[in-house]
Amino acid sequence: ASSRSTTPLSATSTDDVQRVTRMFAEQNLHDIPACRFQEMTSSERVAALQDLHGALDIVEETPELIETKLNELDAALEELEPEKRVALEEAMRRNAQYVQGLRLAFLRAEDFDAKKAAVRMTGHFTTRLSLFETPEVLGRDLRYSDFNDERDMLALNSGIL
Repeated sequence: ASSRSTTPLSATSTDDVQRVTRMFAEQNLHDIPACRFQEMTSSERVAALQDLHGALDIVEETPELIETKLNELDAALEELEPEKRVALEEAMRRNAQYVQGLRLAFLRAEDFDAKKAAVRMTGHFTTRLSLFETPEVLGRDLRYSDFNDERDMLALNSGIL
């Protein structure tokens, strides 16, 4: 009898993901022979491939989850040191509605981890202020007119910004 799981490929448990992550912690997945990969259970293979490609389980967004996570994000932002919030607070002073509208995007980018989203959000506005050296760009989307020189345009066209 085979010890392989009959779990469908689309279903992975947290235990499978953790086990595969530990299994490959010291190795590159590309270095594992194909026969070793085939020895894994189907859920272990899915977990390994998700780890390789950076694909995480999709969070089911419900109104309750979104409301809870937005509140957690607000609390996480308040917990950050004041000097890390300077650019974010300036953006809020300039256009609170614009900034509030971005909160869900930052949560999604961090798989609804509010603390990570808070760090990403403050980093975004700090970087924006640092790059453009004017607070005018904080409370709105960037415009072509915000890019002053050839270097700025190269950064924009390269996809860095």
